[in-house]
Amino acid sequence: LSILFFYRRIFFVKTGYLKVSLFVILVSTAWFIAAEVANLLTCLPIDAFWHRTKPGRCLDFNVMFLGIVVAEIVIDIIIFILPFRVAFQLQLPKRTKVAVAGIFALGGFSIITNVIRLYYTYRPGSAYGMSVPSSYEIQLC
Repeated sequence: LSILFFYRRIFFVKTGYLKVSLFVILVSTAWFIAAEVANLLTCLPIDAFWHRTKPGRCLDFNVMFLGIVVAEIVIDIIIFILPFRVAFQLQLPKRTKVAVAGIFALGGFSIITNVIRLYYTYRPGSAYGMSVPSSYEIQLC
């Protein structure tokens, strides 16, 4: 969201861009809230997520993880391509436009990182769900 608000500050004179970026902000925020609620309610009762022997119902962790990460990658791609059209419409020398676009292109690392995360953590048929890889991420923080 901070990147989208930053883009809005940079390109504030383009009304069409402001509408599109506001739409992406709303979609991104709605997706974040939906994904967090889905994560919270993966198992009912909630502590059945950690205690596999406890009676309860759980969603398929791998399918949910795949859906969340793929949607995040799509949102990242939309955020990634958003500034390029406006950047090339700036009244700057061509070399400067390419340099500005190059700076925006650094955002592609976010997409690459998400794809790598998906590749290394998605394990169809896994018995333990995502609690173990998630605990690794928490420990790294």
